[in-house]
Amino acid sequence: MGDELGLTEEEVMSEVNKQRGGYICKHNLKIVYDTLVHRCDELEHPADEEEANELDRNKTMFIKAFLLFLVGVTIFANKNNKNVHMLWLTMLQDLDTVQEWSWGGMTLDFLYTQLSIATDPTIGVVSGYMSLLEVKKNFFSITYYI
Repeated sequence: MGDELGLTEEEVMSEVNKQRGGYICKHNLKIVYDTLVHRCDELEHPADEEEANELDRNKTMFIKAFLLFLVGVTIFANKNNKNVHMLWLTMLQDLDTVQEWSWGGMTLDFLYTQLSIATDPTIGVVSGYMSLLEVKKNFFSITYYI
């Protein structure tokens, strides 16, 4: 997590302890993103090759932070809506292969798993991308009448 988002080992361990597992608080992820964007703004016109390399590293990290936030609060949202599971960061390690992942299949699998869990009467909240269910419901009701 640290290498992918520019966090120190101490920051990672602090977050893991606070979140009681492999999660990052959405607020802290936003701070990481803002810090990386600010650093990229500072390096907009690199003075030397070292700054150019740092700019490239920071751009990659802020893209990963943004994508992690995006998938963590939409298609792979959890019930508490306060943190993002760091598991999703493993899919973003190589940005050149992100388009090769079956995002639709992963989304449906995650959603169906969460719906299956929600069939337990003791579970009060469903996780996942509920907007997908609305689209599916509305699409099929429209095609039914056509």
